[in-house]
Amino acid sequence: MQWLKSWGASLKKERVFNANYRNQTEARFDIADYIGWYNHQRLHSTLNYESPEEYEKDYRDRISQLTAKRESLCRFSVAIPLLKMSLRLLKVTRIELMIYNYLVLIV
Repeated sequence: MQWLKSWGASLKKERVFNANYRNQTEARFDIADYIGWYNHQRLHSTLNYESPEEYEKDYRDRISQLTAKRESLCRFSVAIPLLKMSLRLLKVTRIELMIYNYLVLIV
């Protein structure tokens, strides 16, 4: 609830106290305009001084990158046990197995 108090204080300080509304309809339209500006353009300190739209776009980009990375790792992680089993069947030396494990870790 603290964010609502903070938002209400911002609305009053940045818009309402500086305005002289002629009627209630004008006030409603002005406040609706402020809400649109606040949610789409205003820079927020809690969002690293980005607007909510920019932050949300960056967030979606980060999520899609992580999802793509996870999917590629999942495909690779399915192959790792099969490769290890194949290496054991081929009686690979311990040093070769250590090199293989190191290469798996750095990929």
